[in-house]
Formats: sequence, structure tokens, C-alpha cells
Amino acid sequence: MNSRLKIFLTSILFATFLTLIFTIATATAKSRPNEIESFRVHDLSVAGIECARIEIEFDEDKLDFKYEIDPESPTDLLLNFDETIPGSLHHETNLRNFAGGFTQKVTASEVEKNQTQLRITFSEDLTTHSYRVYTLPKNKKEGKKFRVVIDAAKFAGEFELAPPEPSEIYLAGSRTIVIDPGHGGSDNGAIGFSGTREKDITLAVALKTRKILQDLGEKVIMTREADTEVALPTSTAGEELQARVDTAYLDPNSKIFVSIHCNAFVNPKSNGTETFFHENAESQRLATIINEELISAGGLRNRGVKSANFYVLTHSQIPATLLELAFLTNPDEEELLTDEKFQDEIARAIARGIQKFFGSDLN
Repeated sequence: MNSRLKIFLTSILFATFLTLIFTIATATAKSRPNEIESFRVHDLSVAGIECARIEIEFDEDKLDFKYEIDPESPTDLLLNFDETIPGSLHHETNLRNFAGGFTQKVTASEVEKNQTQLRITFSEDLTTHSYRVYTLPKNKKEGKKFRVVIDAAKFAGEFELAPPEPSEIYLAGSRTIVIDPGHGGSDNGAIGFSGTREKDITLAVALKTRKILQDLGEKVIMTREADTEVALPTSTAGEELQARVDTAYLDPNSKIFVSIHCNAFVNPKSNGTETFFHENAESQRLATIINEELISAGGLRNRGVKSANFYVLTHSQIPATLLELAFLTNPDEEELLTDEKFQDEIARAIARGIQKFFGSDLN
């Protein structure tokens, strides 16, 4: 066989090999299932109707799905997606702290291979509420992927939600602030010498902070609004902390995460205020600004702004800070923390710090 023929045959074999590889790669790409990338919940008004909006984001541009109200459980909306896997949404997620409690939870399950069902549970019979389900295309300019959207009216009535207009797609505020009152439910947190529970102080200060910010026109969501766990009562400690972090992801406009705590130590003389961040310049700036305001308002010893590996800081995808207001295990500071006036001042300091972080000033 001459050299030219060898070269020709070699070229044919190489071309055939490349074609085979391309065919296999293309078939693999086509057979790869779609994946749920994110799940968000927020409030909005559509034509004067107060609604809960649920957005489900996917990594592909198109998909086939069907939906229905569960005939055996009319509080549940079922969405069945073909050629789809749950992705990061692979467990039950608590939604009770959103939409005024109208949304309860979402449960994702792969009922068959590459066949995913989402069960969204509401607090009321959905057959008495107006709702709509539709899709939104990928929007590269806004960094939005393909989405399936559910708008559900929070109050029962005879009205109908019309198909959405483009101007209605994003009516939420330009930013949302997430406030996390530490501990709650079965987790008391630190206990003071007089029996003061950390979970009660953090919730009281968080609610006051929310009120101040809302009066300024800010949108605020809380990881908890009462003495409850954020995740389910049977969840592990890690799942509880992740549920707090996940609160931010349920609103597409979440900009910062502020976790409120009280400190504790075996030495009752330990005292002061400190704030924490984790390896992020914007988180550090947030922690620093709020620290300055807390020290100015509370007048306690400044223990500084520190980097730490607290779960809610290391797992947050937005600027986050954890505040240690004062020591419950210091009798003097415990007394301060239970004082309504001191709580008001601390809440105002936190709100002022948040406003300054965004470039506003609260006098």
C-alpha cells in the first residue's frame, strides 16, 4: 500500500471517529434531563389583587409540564415536569414565613426516573382562590433563566387573574432585606442569669427593626416571625440553619442578610458588642457600618468586627452579617437587653446601619 493511500485511509478513519464522537456527545446532551435551579416566593399586587408569586427557574429554555390541584388535597398544587430532576430542590422546604403564611411548603420528588413532581402546599383550599400558571423566557439582560411562574391570590373571591402583561412580570421592590432572629422554637439559645432566653430578645429586636425599615418604605422578610423553628421541627441543626439561609433565595430581590443574636460566656464579666462577616468585602462593610451604629446607640464596649465561619455567613450568597448585641450571661447587659427602651435604640441602630449601607441616612 503506497503512502498516499495510507494517508487517505487514515484521514477517512479519523473523520469517521470524529463523527462518532460528535454523535455520541450530541445524543448525551439531548438526553440530559432538565434541572430545577432555584425556587423563590415573594408578595406582589396584580391589578389590585394581593398575590403570592412563586418562580421556579430551570437550566434549559423549554420543558413539558402539567399542573392540577390535588383532588384529594385541594390545598396542594401539583406540577409534573417531564425529563426533569429536582436539582437543588431535593427535599421539603418550609414556606410558612412568606406571603403572610399563605404558602406553607414545597416538596420535590422524582416520582420516576427524570420525572419530577413539585407539591406546593397552601394554607387554604386553592379551589376557592384565583391563580394562574405560566412561563417566562430566558432574559439574558436581567440574568434570568427560563421560569415557570405561579401567581395565587391570597384571598378567596370571584375575581379572575388575567394572563400576565409584560409590565406585571416584576412588580416587587428594588431590594429586600432579610432579617434573621437567631434561634427559636425548641432552640432557646443562650439563657441569662435571670432566665432570659436569647430567642425572645432576638425576635423582639428583629420585629422592631422590621417595623422601622418598613416605615421607611423598605421591603423586609423575616426567617421567623414567632417562636418557631424556620425548618420543620424534626429537622437537623444543619437543615435549620440552611432554611434560614434559603429564606433569602425565596425573594429574587434579596440584597442583604442580617442575623441577630445575643452573646454568652462562662465568665459573667464578659461584655460588649461585636459583629461578624465571612471573607466578603461587602459583608465586611455591612458588619462594620452596623457595628458603628450599635456602639453609638448602645454605649457598650466595642469588641470589634470579626471574620467568622458561622453557617449563615459561609452559606449566604448575598452580603451577610451576624450581630452579637450584648452578653446575656452578664447580669448588667441581660438587664439592658430586656429593657424596651434599649431594644428600641438597638433596633433603630440596626436600621440606621442598613440604610447607610445602601447609601441612605436615617436620622
